[in-house]
Amino acid sequence: MRRYFRCDLGSRLREEKGLKVSVRGGGHSVSGSCVVDDGMVVDLGLMRGVWVDPRTQTARVQGGATWGEFDREAQLFGLATPGGRISTTGWIHTWWRHWLAE
Repeated sequence: MRRYFRCDLGSRLREEKGLKVSVRGGGHSVSGSCVVDDGMVVDLGLMRGVWVDPRTQTARVQGGATWGEFDREAQLFGLATPGGRISTTGWIHTWWRHWLAE
C-alpha cells in the first residue's frame, strides 16, 4: 500500500469494508489517536517533504514531516514556524481547517 497509496484509499476501505481508519503523521500522540484497534493505520512517515516559497511565505509540507523538519527548512529563508517546541512532534493535527489547501 505504501507504493500505490491514494488519498482516498482510507475512505474507500472505511465505506466498503467498514474498517476503522486512523492517520499517523509524526507519530506523536499522547492520547494514542494515531492508532486504531481492529482497523487500519495510514502511516505517512515516509512522506516528509517540505517546500518553502520565500516569495509568498508559504510552504507545502507532507503529512509525515515533523515540526523540526518544517522549521529547519523555513529558517533557510529567514522564516519561522508557529508550532510547538518539541521538534519531533508531527504537525498534521493542526491543518484540519486547511485540509489539502492549495
